[in-house]
Amino acid sequence: MTDKEKRMIADEANMIVSGYSYTKSDKGIEIVNLNMLEPHTMVINLDGKMIESSMDPIEQSVAIDLWNSNKELKIHKKELQADV
Repeated sequence: MTDKEKRMIADEANMIVSGYSYTKSDKGIEIVNLNMLEPHTMVINLDGKMIESSMDPIEQSVAIDLWNSNKELKIHKKELQADV
């Protein structure tokens, strides 16, 4: 993945944590590991259950743990922004 491609993914992301971008789509939550040269992606549902993935099992575990740990913060931040 080029830096330009990574920047485009990051710009469209709803949340970025530890180099993983999280973007809501029709399929669910699309996760991209921005630290890798080749695309490592995964799609999960809102509950953090994997739908499809090209990540290795360790990446999958890390990405899902990060989602579960931060999704409430993302939602709370969005609500705070709407109040401003």
